[in-house]
Amino acid sequence: AKKVTTKTIKSLDDLSKVGDSEINALTDSIRLRLDQEDARLEMAVGNLQEQVDEAVRGSEVERQLEERRARLLGKQGGDSAGQ
Repeated sequence: AKKVTTKTIKSLDDLSKVGDSEINALTDSIRLRLDQEDARLEMAVGNLQEQVDEAVRGSEVERQLEERRARLLGKQGGDSAGQ
């Protein structure tokens, strides 16, 4: 998406050099929409990153809990076998 946006902006820059007021207004309108969509994309990427981070943290917590359960069960099994 970023590559397409960059390519589009370069094309708009070329068009705006023509000097026609209608073309300039059109390129300005397109730039505005590109900026808005770019901001939406940044927000979506940020939200997605937060969700991934949360999922990873959740998986890590679950893994740690499983390790602790295994250690506790191992100790309980070892203690009762010694008695």
